[in-house]
Amino acid sequence: LVKKYNLTSLLNLLTYDLQTLARSRNVELKFISKPEAVEALIDQQKLGYAFSLIIDNAIRYSPNGKVTVNIDGTADDVAVVTVEDTGIGIAEAFRGRLFYKFSRAKDAARLEPSGLGISLYIVKHIINKHDGQISVETQEGKGTKVTIVLPKP
Repeated sequence: LVKKYNLTSLLNLLTYDLQTLARSRNVELKFISKPEAVEALIDQQKLGYAFSLIIDNAIRYSPNGKVTVNIDGTADDVAVVTVEDTGIGIAEAFRGRLFYKFSRAKDAARLEPSGLGISLYIVKHIINKHDGQISVETQEGKGTKVTIVLPKP
């Protein structure tokens, strides 16, 4: 069900819910936002799931590190959400397969052997259904920044 929803509240709730996982991995998880609400036309359940997958990945691949979730609604037509971590990053050779189903980088499989390699595939599909865009900047050994751009109502 797509309707106008407060992304700031959604992300605040998700980061709160993922604090236990973050603490178990010795990861500092922070949410940064301006005081005003940032709204978008979304399916709150599906987009919440996509954001949860992104934040969960950032935590799991940043042991003893830091994950920062940020929302910026200053642009008139789009909301920009970033999830930035200080984790293992993604090898350049793998980046072309990042959003493929059942695709996992060697370092990711070593750190989290039970993963299936479908979370980023699902995330991209959900973001696309919201007429949004997702991009990834990463440096092996230095971390990853995922940026999601969603249209505002």
